[in-house]
Amino acid sequence: QEKTQVLVHTADGQNVKERPLHVMHPEADTFSKIARCTAGEVCAVVGFKRARTGDTLTSAHKSDPYSGAALKGIASPEAVYTLEIEPETSADSDRLEEVLDMMSREDPSLRWKTNEETDQLVISGMGELHLEVVCERLKREFKLPVYARDAYVAYRESLLSDISVSHLFQTTPSAPERMCAGVDLSIESRLVDGEVVPASKMESSGGPGTSGDGSAGGLGALDVEITMAPAVRFTSMEEQEALYEGLKNATQ
Repeated sequence: QEKTQVLVHTADGQNVKERPLHVMHPEADTFSKIARCTAGEVCAVVGFKRARTGDTLTSAHKSDPYSGAALKGIASPEAVYTLEIEPETSADSDRLEEVLDMMSREDPSLRWKTNEETDQLVISGMGELHLEVVCERLKREFKLPVYARDAYVAYRESLLSDISVSHLFQTTPSAPERMCAGVDLSIESRLVDGEVVPASKMESSGGPGTSGDGSAGGLGALDVEITMAPAVRFTSMEEQEALYEGLKNATQ
């Protein structure tokens, strides 16, 4: 392909047009510019913005029978080690994200994201040595020294079994107006065989024996569904007994 030729790379099933700035011939640790690269030759291409390791590059000309063809990509294993990193100066935060995005395009086993709960930048890879090399490259090649430490784990707690509570509240006999109210509260776990149901939602609410944020250990409650039956209010015990008796007769 000539360096002025528009190429198409296939990523995630999409065809995106890109134009390389230079086509280089690598030889040991030196690179020389060349006008074109033919079949069987090894070359380095400079200037791609979206192409990443594992993509297929073809001609953009529709007349080319191989235009848009896609070879099977590279399957990246799941990350096994995670570190939390931050630049030495906050002014380098945006540049650090840009560099990590570029590095993850050339190394699909490197992943990075911003933890929404801790607002920290997290990198993941194939092990401690892998991430040490990444941090060293940031310092040596991009002049971006970073602080690295173990990632913070945001713990959560949930229920292992369902809970149901019924409570009847009554004012003291000396109160000016005698009041009674009943409420039924049920808390159901949304865990299946110890694993979180993907479609579940996180709820947090106070209840008997919990802390102010709705959990026993001071942590957020995860994957629970809380149902509270509408409260029934009585002005007297006689009214309550009459209602219960009427409901009992209606169900017989």
